[in-house]
Amino acid sequence: MSFTLTITQRAPQIGTILLSPSKRRKIEPEEPTPNPAPTTSELWKWTLTHDAVASCFVQDIFEMKENAGKETDFFWLERVPCRTARIIGLIVGVQIYEKRIRYTVDDGTAVIDCLHRQQPSPKSPTKKPPSKTDTPAAPPPPKPVARIGSVACVVGRVVKKYGTRELIIDSIVPSKSPNDEPNHWREVRALHKSHYGLTTPFTIPPPRTIIHPISPMKPSTTSEPPTPCTVYSSPGSSVATSPAKSITAQSPHKLRHPSRLHSQQLIDNTFRIYIKHYMNHTAYADISTYEDDTESDTDTDNDLPGPSTPTKAKRPPPTASDETPRPGPSSHNVHVSRTPRPRIPRLSFAPDTKQAAAPQPPPPPPPQSFSASEPSGTQTPTIRGFTLSYLRRVPELAELARRVVKAEAKRRARAQRRKEKEAQAQFQAGSGSGSHSRSHSHSYSYSHIHTSSGQGLEERVASRMKRLFKWAIVQLLQEGSIVLWDGPTHPYPSFASAGTLAQGGLWKANTTSSSAGADSTVFSASSSRVSQEEDEDEELSDPEPHEEAYVPLLPRFLAGHVESAIGAIEKRKAKGGATKEAVLAWLRNDDRWRCVGEWNVQEALDILRTEGRAWEVGGGRWELSI
Repeated sequence: MSFTLTITQRAPQIGTILLSPSKRRKIEPEEPTPNPAPTTSELWKWTLTHDAVASCFVQDIFEMKENAGKETDFFWLERVPCRTARIIGLIVGVQIYEKRIRYTVDDGTAVIDCLHRQQPSPKSPTKKPPSKTDTPAAPPPPKPVARIGSVACVVGRVVKKYGTRELIIDSIVPSKSPNDEPNHWREVRALHKSHYGLTTPFTIPPPRTIIHPISPMKPSTTSEPPTPCTVYSSPGSSVATSPAKSITAQSPHKLRHPSRLHSQQLIDNTFRIYIKHYMNHTAYADISTYEDDTESDTDTDNDLPGPSTPTKAKRPPPTASDETPRPGPSSHNVHVSRTPRPRIPRLSFAPDTKQAAAPQPPPPPPPQSFSASEPSGTQTPTIRGFTLSYLRRVPELAELARRVVKAEAKRRARAQRRKEKEAQAQFQAGSGSGSHSRSHSHSYSYSHIHTSSGQGLEERVASRMKRLFKWAIVQLLQEGSIVLWDGPTHPYPSFASAGTLAQGGLWKANTTSSSAGADSTVFSASSSRVSQEEDEDEELSDPEPHEEAYVPLLPRFLAGHVESAIGAIEKRKAKGGATKEAVLAWLRNDDRWRCVGEWNVQEALDILRTEGRAWEVGGGRWELSI
């Protein structure tokens, strides 16, 4: 018996040793990538936003560094770009001009000028449009927001001007609390430490998003007129209007008063422009036409809103018996129609026998005046000429001529002194080189220049003024602005009486409309007195008996002569009309019209067509209306 042993081999079991769990590696935080530095254009665009307004001191404005780029105009307040600054300080000066106000602000660190240009207030639509006879009122001057001695908060743009810096005001608000200025100091100091004076480069902050609550919208309804549908119509007028009155009257362009011109503007060309302006606007109207009637109520009546319908009947013009008699300043005084006043006797404590006074004769009816900028209607106005003697007696023109002559003398003296310095420098350089002949020649030239300058300054101011008037008239004649005149001329008032005539409609006034005429009178009278005190030796000579006169070549003045020329050309030709060139050639047969241009003839033809006195048949040919 045998035994079999079977041995099965088992796979050896390998013991595993449990290891401790592996620790995860600590993830190191990634370094933030630095934001790219903003470009100059991006910084400039950011300075235009509201978030870029920098609160600072006035001294900080002067210490700002200007950006190097020429295309971008902003400054650096330490590390922060700045274009608009906000300051709080004491108002120490206010200067009012025609369209702007200059404030001088002192915050304790420095003083800066702040320029404020105010927007004109819109006209009320309820006011009645001014009529053609009303003199256009000068715009009122801007009113200052803050007074001297008050504290105000000013926000404006920093600009360079005349080697210094100033603010162009965006907003100016007077402070209501005395603590506003100390709080502003504390805020600016904190900004210097926490924002302006940091060493890190500046980065543009994210914009501040302001979420406005949206109000629930109502469902849209059918659009209905806000006013009732019943329309009351007024009966139409049966009076036919003339074609000349259908044109909108335009107020004459006003120039700055001669006493307010700057030194750079005192040149001969400016004087020529003022001569032409004066003649254009006083040829058809007497000087008193431009006088503002401060005692009249017509201006205030026109500003009051009234119902459009029914139309109120117009008040008849006052007659000679309705007017209050007023004594004139001189024999040449022109009576102006005024609003009738009740005849209330003045208070008097004299006996009754002395109260009765002789009745004054009623003044003559006022002459009709016509504007120099619009054509006449059915009536033919009387044009008056200007002589050299008359123009020299106008206070504003005489004052301007004197200022131009003195300014030109100052400029020549300044140039002469510069030449003398140059000649003296050359003389000293020549004498230092040791050349006797060269130094002799330079000394001779210097003495010659000095002697000639002394001889040139001996000329009187009065003769220069007269030459300036003559030069201006010759220039106006050559350019076709005026022509010779053999008709009635303006009378020759005395220099003192001419100063009492106000010309508020000719010059810009930096006053309200109610006092524009009075201020112009003050300017005229004061200029007359000052001129007589300064140049006592200036005595105007008596006018010549047959002195040449001139009139401005206005379109409506030339229209009558163009009409006569068309009629004469039509008589020579059976038909076809007259062209503009033919009319101009016909006029130039007379030496009086040798400087007239085609544009003058065209303006006169437009006047004839507007008034229905001529019409264009076609091809540039004109015929008179039947």
